[in-house]
Amino acid sequence: MSGVTLFVYGSLLAPSVLHSLLDRAPAPLPAQLPGYRCSALRGQRFPGIVPSAGAQTPGALIEVSRRELQWLDAWEDDFFERRRMRVLADRAGERPVQAYVLAPCYRHLLAARGWCVDDFARRHAPACAEAVRRWRRDRDPGLRHTTAQSPPPPR
Repeated sequence: MSGVTLFVYGSLLAPSVLHSLLDRAPAPLPAQLPGYRCSALRGQRFPGIVPSAGAQTPGALIEVSRRELQWLDAWEDDFFERRRMRVLADRAGERPVQAYVLAPCYRHLLAARGWCVDDFARRHAPACAEAVRRWRRDRDPGLRHTTAQSPPPPR
């Protein structure tokens, strides 16, 4: 696949959410984004990242096609800006990627607390995956998963 390496750190770490959006769940490679902190956003179930000296955000790298990137851009809406940056990947060292950074106009929503992917997976991922499925179905009637449930997360 000729595409883009994307750093994901929030709800897109949940395989069910990613599958609902892309109709597949790309294999993740653990990575860290230095110089950014991940925080909960008031009134939202997803987090945002913002520049922060000395901080580091855990996440994963996924490979997506240009078409999948268009879907991701549409889903992330104006809450986020896709930017080029460098991450530290466990097996690949430092490498260039793209990531969604919280847009400056939404930084007032940053909460003081961090964001926990395990809590999201346990409490919110199924509803989020269903919302994503409906969103995609409304925009792409030919999508394979329009009536199927997302696969369970790998054990």
